[in-house]
Amino acid sequence: MLVTAAGTSHRAPVPWSETVFAAAFLDPYVIALDRSGVNVHSVLDQALKQTLRFTGGNLLEACEGRLWLASSREVYALVPRPLDKQVWDLLLAWRTEEAMQLLDGAGTILPREKLQSLSRRAQQQRGFEYLLKLQFDEAKQMFCSGCTDVREVASLYPHLLPAASHFVRMHPPLHDTADFVSISAGQLQNLFSYKRFLLDCLRDARREPSTWGRPSTEADSNGRDQCDGWQVDVDTALVKLAAEFGDDCLFDLVAEDNVCILEDCTPWLEKHGRFYALGLLYKCHGQEEVAFQLWRRIVDGELKDTTRTDLLEYLVDMLGSCTQRHLLWDHAAWAIHTKPEVGVRVFTQLPPGDGPPAEEVVSFLQDYPSALRYYLEHLVWSRGLQLEKFHTHLALLYLDEVLALLHPRVPGKNGHNGTAASVDGLKEDADGGVHSSLDGYTGRESENEEALLAARSRLQWLLQESKLYRAHLLLGRLGNAQLHIERAALHGRLGQHVEALSLLVHAAGCMHEARKYCLRYGDASEPVENVEDEHLSQRSSSDGCYCPENGHGNQENGFTCIKLDRETWSEGEVEDKEATRSKRGTWDEGACGSAKQAGSDGGVLIVEPQRPTRRELFTALLRIMLHPPDGRPPLELEASKLLNTDGSEFEAISALKALPEGWSLGLVVPFVTGSLRRALHTRRSAEVARGLLLTRKNAARAAKTELSHISIRLSEDSTCPVCQMPLSEPAFMWFPNGTVVHPACARSHFACPVTGRIFSPEPPVQQHHKS
Repeated sequence: MLVTAAGTSHRAPVPWSETVFAAAFLDPYVIALDRSGVNVHSVLDQALKQTLRFTGGNLLEACEGRLWLASSREVYALVPRPLDKQVWDLLLAWRTEEAMQLLDGAGTILPREKLQSLSRRAQQQRGFEYLLKLQFDEAKQMFCSGCTDVREVASLYPHLLPAASHFVRMHPPLHDTADFVSISAGQLQNLFSYKRFLLDCLRDARREPSTWGRPSTEADSNGRDQCDGWQVDVDTALVKLAAEFGDDCLFDLVAEDNVCILEDCTPWLEKHGRFYALGLLYKCHGQEEVAFQLWRRIVDGELKDTTRTDLLEYLVDMLGSCTQRHLLWDHAAWAIHTKPEVGVRVFTQLPPGDGPPAEEVVSFLQDYPSALRYYLEHLVWSRGLQLEKFHTHLALLYLDEVLALLHPRVPGKNGHNGTAASVDGLKEDADGGVHSSLDGYTGRESENEEALLAARSRLQWLLQESKLYRAHLLLGRLGNAQLHIERAALHGRLGQHVEALSLLVHAAGCMHEARKYCLRYGDASEPVENVEDEHLSQRSSSDGCYCPENGHGNQENGFTCIKLDRETWSEGEVEDKEATRSKRGTWDEGACGSAKQAGSDGGVLIVEPQRPTRRELFTALLRIMLHPPDGRPPLELEASKLLNTDGSEFEAISALKALPEGWSLGLVVPFVTGSLRRALHTRRSAEVARGLLLTRKNAARAAKTELSHISIRLSEDSTCPVCQMPLSEPAFMWFPNGTVVHPACARSHFACPVTGRIFSPEPPVQQHHKS
């Protein structure tokens, strides 16, 4: 038995024969001598390790690292073999477990480097033993502890490492296995498990290369960088195996920087149908053109790969971020033809200053009306580009879409209907009209009412919200189509409010739209009394075309003046500039009914009439309802309803004058009652305000009078209560509570610096000078 100095035993007893008469200990062995010879036992596992025949032995003693064995005639010295050779012999004999046990107790015997080298060899060899037994967790633990080169495991899969790899298996070998196929013995499940384990090892090796045998950056005997060779082999093997399994790590690997051999990986990716990943690999290696061509074949259905159902959207995003700009133009037409609303994102997703000019894109999209509409919507609504030609072009596209739904036409040569919009292709008459093939056309109900409703909604929204389209051009394009709401919006943009309201009331029969028109185009800020129809009809513009939405302007003789460059007036972007009155020149009528003036410096001054008030528009609407054209009966019921529901928008006297003499007062009782209440409320509120102002004025006068009679006496002995210095300066500060201080000692004009009392800022604190 082996016991410590305290008398306790931590190891199992060593089995001896009964004839042993001498023993010695030489770490980690116990040597026993009996009549037949010498027996060597290991204290690590208590097993018999060696037997030496020796007869006639009398004495066995350990001294100075040697065993001395004596007989009656001779003395022998037993010298143990070096521990590292013992371990190495055990490893070569595939007795890996015994070797590891021997190394566990050799920490104080072997040098650190030798011990570490032997331990790693033993762990690597033990890992392959676990691997052959399908004990994958134990095998991975041993591989990582022994810093096993992952290529030792990958070499068990035939053709997985690159053909040009310079990797050579360790010698002596760590195992006696040829490959996974041979050790699987035809069992596909075991072969699948081996491959899955190898995939996990390759992923871990890429994340933590130091634990998987990545060599140093030193060159080998042939001058090759061992580290680079290791990374190439690992990346290539991982791409191949991930392609076979369809693992998600494949896409992360090929999308980021990798050093796999493209020619070696391509056949594997094609064999397993990983065409999307192959495109990513091409792009990662700088072959963007090849990648885009491959992805196009997937979208077109030539290649089958269901990895991404949104491949077209991804391809469009990649086109916007690719470094080679010519690829954008090469593939933009295909993407737009495949799916216009997605393909146009090639241009819309680019930053404003990074992409091609908008004019160039619009010219490119002329053959794709749907994509052109999406792009113009992006310019007008998303980017807020204030360019007249883009607003007009978008309005023409909307209008032609509506007309096409109302009256389908034979498609043109370029694939869209014959009403395709083009700003430059229309010629205006001298009076602002336009030659249009749709003149005389009467619209009919569209077969697809939902599409027509959506198209009209888009057109109406643009006509109402934008201020930069050419209204005369659109009116001519509209022809005789029965689109009364749209026609009314155009007349409103030209300032022809009477015509617009008449269309909404008598042609469209839509009182609700007429009411919304008055609220939209009317200015509720300053009501104007007693509006006449003649005065309203003479207004030539409403909100102002070619005018920025929040532009600054001056009022000059009832007009708003905004200065723009000559180039901006013709087709450039409208700039929100400082209003000016200094320009004088020749006047002519603009495209939207507003006036423009050419200055001496080539600039253009846009002069817009003031917006009509809501009271003007509602009064005009009331007269249109009560005095219809062509002998139609007046809309008395609708007029009374309008008065009673929107009475606050009318000027009472003008509205009552517009009513027929034969009307009964009972029809407009709510309007009259509400008008009287509002008038009385306004009058009484004015009287109350006047009384309050008068009271405030009298209080101020009284306070001033009271303060003017107060005398302040200062002598040479007077001191400031704050700083205790004499009040010798001519200026001083006096507070209503009688405190007198230096002006510099008063932190606030409304708070006494001594008592802290707060005084009302009215009347102000008096600052005096000594007289």
